[in-house]
Amino acid sequence: MERALRRRWRELAVPIAAVCAALVLVAAALSPSNDPAVAARISFEQLCDQLTLGMREAWESRLRRVEPPFEPDLVLPEVDEPAELLNVAAAAPTELTGAAVLLDEVERALLAGEPPEALEERASSARASATSDHERARALRLQVSLALRASDPERARNRLNELILGASEAAQSETSLALLAWLEVAGAGHSAGSALIAERVGDGTLALPLSSVDLALDGPRPRWVGDERMQALLAQVRGVSGAEALVESLERALARRQVFAFVKRLGALSPTAGGERWQLVPRGECIRAQRFDPSPATVLARNERVLDAVRAAAPSLPSGFAWEFAKPQAIEASPRVRETSLTGPYNAYLRTPDVDDLAHGAVQRVMLLKSALLALAALCLLGGWATWRAMVRERRLAELRALFVANVSHELRTPLASILLLAENLADGRVKNAEQAARYHTGIQREALRLRELVDSVLDLSRLERGKPLAIDRADVPLEAWWAATAAELVERALSRGAAMEIRTGELGGRAQLDGNALRRALLNLVENALRHSGDTRLEADAGIVGGELVLGVRDHGRGIPEAERERVFEPFERLEVAPAASSTATPGTGLGLSIVRAIAVAHGGRATCVPVDSGARFELAIPIQAPEVAAT
Repeated sequence: MERALRRRWRELAVPIAAVCAALVLVAAALSPSNDPAVAARISFEQLCDQLTLGMREAWESRLRRVEPPFEPDLVLPEVDEPAELLNVAAAAPTELTGAAVLLDEVERALLAGEPPEALEERASSARASATSDHERARALRLQVSLALRASDPERARNRLNELILGASEAAQSETSLALLAWLEVAGAGHSAGSALIAERVGDGTLALPLSSVDLALDGPRPRWVGDERMQALLAQVRGVSGAEALVESLERALARRQVFAFVKRLGALSPTAGGERWQLVPRGECIRAQRFDPSPATVLARNERVLDAVRAAAPSLPSGFAWEFAKPQAIEASPRVRETSLTGPYNAYLRTPDVDDLAHGAVQRVMLLKSALLALAALCLLGGWATWRAMVRERRLAELRALFVANVSHELRTPLASILLLAENLADGRVKNAEQAARYHTGIQREALRLRELVDSVLDLSRLERGKPLAIDRADVPLEAWWAATAAELVERALSRGAAMEIRTGELGGRAQLDGNALRRALLNLVENALRHSGDTRLEADAGIVGGELVLGVRDHGRGIPEAERERVFEPFERLEVAPAASSTATPGTGLGLSIVRAIAVAHGGRATCVPVDSGARFELAIPIQAPEVAAT
């Protein structure tokens, strides 16, 4: 009793838990919450703020890198000299003097190929009569050339040293005469004292072709212009062996001039607060970027380069959002455009989807979520109910199995007791004549057949529970002869139980492939079922061919079967609940008869049904005359 109560409580716990879960889900679905449209607008504003802040932080992160934040068009060289020392002015034009005329004549004669010995005296005379440092430098430059022409390198070096040591600011022109003379000596393969001239180039004494070097901001990109002569000079000096110091001095001089031109065009470079990040200074269609820590650096690029860098730094966006980049106030602000100020010439503009559409979508999602919660609550109830039904059914099956075992024990005990009693009477010699012995033998045979039917039913149940079809043995059966023998057995079974059996025979001509013994068992089970459970002793059995099927039927005139129960009675162990008064005379059974009847019909490719009638119950088997082969295992 206690175990049964615990089982019932377990069964009840399942629907109770399902109802509780459903109530929780329904409460969650119907509970008041914030307006989803308002929540969607707040979330939208927060998302926009996060996106714009992310854009600003991504760009600032680029500005904090050591390398330039964008691809530069021009990189300013690093110099140590102040800007005011970087200018190199062109020499003023000189007056035409007698020494200048004489020097011109010597130059023309040298070019014409006159002997250097004759020209040396005239050059010395011009040097002596020179009235300016420039004329004296020209004379020394000519004397170097004449000494090289006369194959006197020692004299050429002496004159070159005089020229280098005597050079001064006042003597500078667009290209230093001393540097040209040095190139001539070095080009002839003689040692020319590159260290001395490199020193004079470094301290700014010698003039260089730098006055035309400038920064051009027009065109597709910023560039240096006017440095062609200086680049050609550098190319010549780089071709001289051992002139590395002079090359370095010339490159440094060119860098100083470029810085001067840069400052002249774009203003002075001055450290600012936050020198560890790149400072961007717009200059027309170009932008200057500079930093002073950890090392000074300045680059220049067109604005398009900055725009490409800003686009590359932009973080990815959710669907429906888009970035646009333009100069400040170039795009008109609107509820769907959010402007973000960036360091540099461009600002970021975040184009957003319509917030009303997002709010509407949020409302729909909330409604969908609530609907899903309600549907889940319904599924919980349905699942709980189905589980409860399954548990109740399992309990009932367990009870029916226990009842089945008890009934089978009783059913087995009855024929065994009869066989034992008859056998004992025979063994004790109580049978006086052959006629009485024959009755005893017939009784033993009848009870043995009954015992075999019970065993066959148990074996059939075992096959059904394993999901296997019943084994049938098809044979070529003459239908009229088979029905005559079966009907006689049905009548005998009914008479033995004190019931009346009416036999009806329809059209049964021909033969059929079927298992006659199995169908006979099915009909006997139907008759036994009617005798046990109908509550009436009037039975009918019929057979006939209808629509290509052999239709076998057994009917009683008892209490009948409710329409809702007509399928359930074919389940194993199932028995209808009847009133106590009606069931007081019922005979116990195994509860397998009808399930075996249906299994036999299905094994033949047919069907077994309980059909409605005016009174009582009628069971029919419809077996195809030419049924498809069914595997018998």
